[in-house]
Amino acid sequence: MKSPRMLARVGMAALAVGCGAPSAPRYGELAVSADAPRATLSGRTHAVAGAEGLSPGCPGFLDPDVPEHVLHLASGGPFTLTARSTEGPLALAVAGHGEVRCDSDEGAGHAPHVTLEHAGDYAVHVAALASNGAFAYALSVTPGAGPSEAVDAATATAALTVLSNPPGAAVLDADGTLLGTTPAMFALSLGPGQIGRPATFTLRREGHADTQVQTTLNAGAVVLHAVLQPAAAPPDPDGSTDAGPAVALAGNPGVPGPRAGRPEPRRPTRPAPTPPVVLDPWSRPPSQPWPSLPPAPRLPTPRPLPRPQVLPFAPPRPTPPGTVISPWGPPTQPRPTPPAGTPATPGPSRSNRRPGTP
Repeated sequence: MKSPRMLARVGMAALAVGCGAPSAPRYGELAVSADAPRATLSGRTHAVAGAEGLSPGCPGFLDPDVPEHVLHLASGGPFTLTARSTEGPLALAVAGHGEVRCDSDEGAGHAPHVTLEHAGDYAVHVAALASNGAFAYALSVTPGAGPSEAVDAATATAALTVLSNPPGAAVLDADGTLLGTTPAMFALSLGPGQIGRPATFTLRREGHADTQVQTTLNAGAVVLHAVLQPAAAPPDPDGSTDAGPAVALAGNPGVPGPRAGRPEPRRPTRPAPTPPVVLDPWSRPPSQPWPSLPPAPRLPTPRPLPRPQVLPFAPPRPTPPGTVISPWGPPTQPRPTPPAGTPATPGPSRSNRRPGTP
């Protein structure tokens, strides 16, 4: 059983929307009454900001300042608004009578709907569940209090979502009709004899093998998922393929040989590696012989060196006692001391000195 729809109570901003006239709509206005209870509108979502800016708790992305449609109910309901799109998941937010009612079809986004009971003006916002979604949609207005749990065979609809890994695969029905590209969302109208029958869809993507997904068509939401496998390699021009039977080599049945129908490719042969030459005997491997070195060249016989000449040793002459050794001249010997009683001989005067004598 589906969970009850979300009823969001808002503050003064929503009261102003409900009590005053709604803003000018983006796609137009619609009047519904008991005489004309059905209508269908269309448009495209504008994911400008989060829907919580319109009312806390509302899902999706929309333009909170400009509604997509304005609905005038001339008489009391109930009337049900239902939005559907084949391009992406949707959500509804309807403001009026001091409240904002939001729905996203339990998060699936296939057919969100809101039921209105009172006459008046309502601002209808159609939101996308993707932040960058610009999905074309169809908005229908029908009398009644929303879809019941009992399935009406004449108006049953199956909402399908087809996903693939990788995405971008074309979804084809049994007749080869293109229904969309994954991730694809589309609705199928089921006739009286189509409810419960199996349905097969083919996913086709370039570079991948065709993959089929199956389901049983019933009223409600169905999500299908498939993993695409890479396509097989194309055959060679000579008609042989890489998937031919392997031929075992003679004498060794466990080793597969060349593929049947095609020659074994020639591989270049590499020369056998030469063992390294080790010149250091301390690091010689045990299995490697000692290296052979060339003989050393013969050196000439050296000539004998001459014997050194021995000079006779001359002892130094003794220095007389009292010799004064001066660094500014040769050593000087002191004058002999005259015997006692010898008169002193006056020295030459300054006038009778010879030139050059001190």
